[in-house]
Amino acid sequence: MKRLPHTLRDWIRLSVILAIITMVFVGPLIFITSMPGHSYSGPLQPLSTDEVVLRDNLKTHVSILASEIGERSIDQYENLQRSVEYIEGALLGYGYQVTGHEYQARGKTVKNIGVEIGGKNYRGGPLS
Repeated sequence: MKRLPHTLRDWIRLSVILAIITMVFVGPLIFITSMPGHSYSGPLQPLSTDEVVLRDNLKTHVSILASEIGERSIDQYENLQRSVEYIEGALLGYGYQVTGHEYQARGKTVKNIGVEIGGKNYRGGPLS
């Protein structure tokens, strides 16, 4: 059975070992889990007109996809198809050119959809 340190030298040795263990394990853990900078505090700035429109559109889309259409998976194939139609329609309504890639999953045709949004150069013009 182990005994507790009796001499001052034994206590110092134990303290050094515990300090090293703490630095080796706790120090890196704190370093990799801490966030840089400072959190914002204070009142938020009011939303711009464009941000209000964006917020409202996002709420609508999330509500339709989450509540009206519901779960979307190969097991809920009809909902999956409805969500593709809804998202394609919304993107087309915003003026995007929608592309699709169909493939087979468990014997059913499913589709990835996408749009390409061109970037701008630092002067605000389109990239060539």
